[in-house]
Amino acid sequence: MDAQPLTPPEVAGERNGVITTHAGAPRLVVRICPYSGMSAGDEVHLRWDTGVLRTSLVDTRLVTAPAVGASALFHMPWPTPGRVRVSYVVGHTDGRWSVSGHTTVTITA
Repeated sequence: MDAQPLTPPEVAGERNGVITTHAGAPRLVVRICPYSGMSAGDEVHLRWDTGVLRTSLVDTRLVTAPAVGASALFHMPWPTPGRVRVSYVVGHTDGRWSVSGHTTVTITA
């Protein structure tokens, strides 16, 4: 694991740690900004942790050559109301793993 954590993910629509869902809105978007040492073949694993197994999610993106230096976007279905801890880990092509800081948001209806 790297000693310095990656920057926390950004959750679109978050204001002061709160996201208010509304009917007809598009899916929720989580942005992973480019990170130092990003290379084609890296695996980015998003963690959407609600604290309840059946409502927590893990999604993975493989970094392709054209995506190096660009943000990775994860499109999430609108979650149920509650508190969520959002983070990610990166599996580098050389076998190292890096862990991000986390973002905590409260989803309200």
